[in-house]
Amino acid sequence: MKQKIAVDICNTIADVNAVLKEMFGEVPNPSSRFTLTKSFFEKNLWIFESAKPITGSMNKLNELNKDYEIVYITARPEDAKDVTLDWLKRHNYPDGDVLFTTDKALLARSLEIKLAFDDAPHEIANYLRSGINVMVKDQDYNSKFSNRFEWNNLKVKDLEFEIKPKRNNEYALRTIKEEKKLEEEWELEAQHQTFSSVTIILNNREENR
Repeated sequence: MKQKIAVDICNTIADVNAVLKEMFGEVPNPSSRFTLTKSFFEKNLWIFESAKPITGSMNKLNELNKDYEIVYITARPEDAKDVTLDWLKRHNYPDGDVLFTTDKALLARSLEIKLAFDDAPHEIANYLRSGINVMVKDQDYNSKFSNRFEWNNLKVKDLEFEIKPKRNNEYALRTIKEEKKLEEEWELEAQHQTFSSVTIILNNREENR
């Protein structure tokens, strides 16, 4: 029986960031508090449909498929199922279960998966906290992780030797603390913005009297 590996879709094999950059002029950070919502993608499934394959990903996954059972694990909304299945088939990716979830790490553990491919820092950290090694698809927002790769440069035969979970786990622990600190800062910022908005409204009322 082949060992299962988890493969993310958005920005690991499908260049959704390029589509979003055309729309907004920049790439939203997946770990940002202001990242795009699930409902946004539910109303804009064409984004997934029009995303281009990331260079080298199709060929490398077909190569991996000879030795591993590929399971696509994605945080996309389930409404994107038909679009996603069609995209994978249209671009000649290997067959594999396509699973939709809000907790990739929990699902991967239930399937006894030991290795995942992903790009999003919070997903990587969750995998690592769950004891699952991660190969990190190189993106600007995940530069602090080790095991970053480009598909064309990934050596399948040396995959086990390229995994360095200790370094990543240390970063994952730091990430947890940093996320808590950011949440506190965001709450203070939100309170400040609310106070400023109320002050502006009151000042405008005074001026209009």
